[in-house]
Amino acid sequence: MEWILKNLPLLIFVFVVISIVRSTMRAREAALENKADTVTTLAPTGYVMLDGRRYEARSQSGLIARGATVRVVGVDSFHLIVSQL
Repeated sequence: MEWILKNLPLLIFVFVVISIVRSTMRAREAALENKADTVTTLAPTGYVMLDGRRYEARSQSGLIARGATVRVVGVDSFHLIVSQL
């Protein structure tokens, strides 16, 4: 019990970080098959705007210009995977 009280701030921090990561992953998985607009050129990575939120994305098919409409076709650990329409 003493160990828990001594390390309570660390335990709270770990819980918060895990909650944020899970929430972000659920949001990315929910994005599948939705359309997004590129905010930067994807060469092959950059940023897209989807439902008012900015996400880091990776192009499945090479260079995609800024302002293009893309479809989310997958999700990996750090990026949405997108394909140009």
